[in-house]
Amino acid sequence: PAAKAEAEAPGALSFSVFVQSLAQQCLMQLGLMPWPHGQREMHLEQARDTVDIIAMLKSKTVGNLTAEEQQLLDAALYELKMSWVEVQQAIARSKGAPRPPPPR
Repeated sequence: PAAKAEAEAPGALSFSVFVQSLAQQCLMQLGLMPWPHGQREMHLEQARDTVDIIAMLKSKTVGNLTAEEQQLLDAALYELKMSWVEVQQAIARSKGAPRPPPPR
């Protein structure tokens, strides 16, 4: 179909690139990766929202993804949830700062 050909065109935004960009954004929000300006900043509530968006994409795309897209989505969601936990544990060890609720 034409939609498939468009998604595969050079420079086109694919579902996989979209998921990867969300995952990268979440890593920046967790302070695990520098922002484009070169600094690391934590935005935990935004990171939680980004994980929730990826989880929503997973539930809304059931049966509509290729095996590779599904595997990428599952892996990204798992890794980001584990990163969330690691960041929360590090915060608890260092400061005991109030923590936003975890992603769903």
